[in-house]
Amino acid sequence: MRTPLITAVLLALGCLQACATRPSNALAPSLPERHASCTPLLRASGGPPEPREAPAATTKTATAQDFTGLWETRYGRMRLSADGPRIRGTYAYAGQSRLRGEVTEGELHFTYEQPDGEVGEGVFRLGVDGDSFDGSWTSRGGRGGPWRGTRVLPEAGRRWLVVLEANWEGGLHEAEYSYGEMLRSFFTREPKVAVRHRFVSDLADLRRWCAEVVYLAEPVVLYLSSHGTEEGISLGVEEAGAEELIAALADLPDLELLHFGSCSVMGGEIPTRITDAREGAARFPISGFTRPADWAGSAVVDFTFLELVLVRGLAPHRALEATREMVSFARESSEGPIAGSGLAIHAPRSAGGE
Repeated sequence: MRTPLITAVLLALGCLQACATRPSNALAPSLPERHASCTPLLRASGGPPEPREAPAATTKTATAQDFTGLWETRYGRMRLSADGPRIRGTYAYAGQSRLRGEVTEGELHFTYEQPDGEVGEGVFRLGVDGDSFDGSWTSRGGRGGPWRGTRVLPEAGRRWLVVLEANWEGGLHEAEYSYGEMLRSFFTREPKVAVRHRFVSDLADLRRWCAEVVYLAEPVVLYLSSHGTEEGISLGVEEAGAEELIAALADLPDLELLHFGSCSVMGGEIPTRITDAREGAARFPISGFTRPADWAGSAVVDFTFLELVLVRGLAPHRALEATREMVSFARESSEGPIAGSGLAIHAPRSAGGE
């Protein structure tokens, strides 16, 4: 019979032998492999699975369109879009990394660049199922490795409400209060509505969280909650005007709705300027208030409006009409104790008509 001491020694020797026979580079993965992680917006739901190994390459010649969509890879989620044979996209590793390439003879040959300064090139080959790829990358410094991915398919019926909110309090003497926390509790009863709430304190926060919306597979309602004017929204000590909002939203392939939970933003040129800047990209409806809005009154309006969109399945412009009909202070004027907020929508024809 082995004593505990003998058993421990035998186990230690076995581990040493396994390490001795392992390839020398197996204990030192490449830099991207050491730092790869899922995006924080997804992490709350347990994070994505490790992509499976792609099947053998297909005999069908892949086109650029075959590579488009959302992919789970060892370096985070990746979103690719096509313009003819050319491909461009982003992936979550190191922040917001970028990839550009072209499909030739069924293979996607690309270059990449990362916020940490790394640049390189690589190739993807589509699997026979069309829902996976196998490939490799090589940095300009000579490092490299495999790069595999599997397609992320949307879950039927699921919708996302992403709330990016600036703090409303002006100092420590004020208690904390938040639209995002109320919305999370309100929609908890609906298993098909996934709520993600993040506080933003500056433009860098806004850009970071908007960039991560790209990696959600299902329809997204993006809710920007802060003090606002016709000129833009407040983010702590910084202001996000039309140009800053256009830049933050630039990589989004599409949204079900962009809603400003802010006073007066819809009374200015911001909605039109955001839409005009997305020439060649998907244009989505934009909603919010044309007038200064009572904080409690706007909560009632927003909860009603979002309920109709996310749960009752109304198109945004129909939901807005119904909300204005049911809630008197959602209109431009109200005879009651809560003033009218002027709930309005800017809906390009490509997003459902005006």
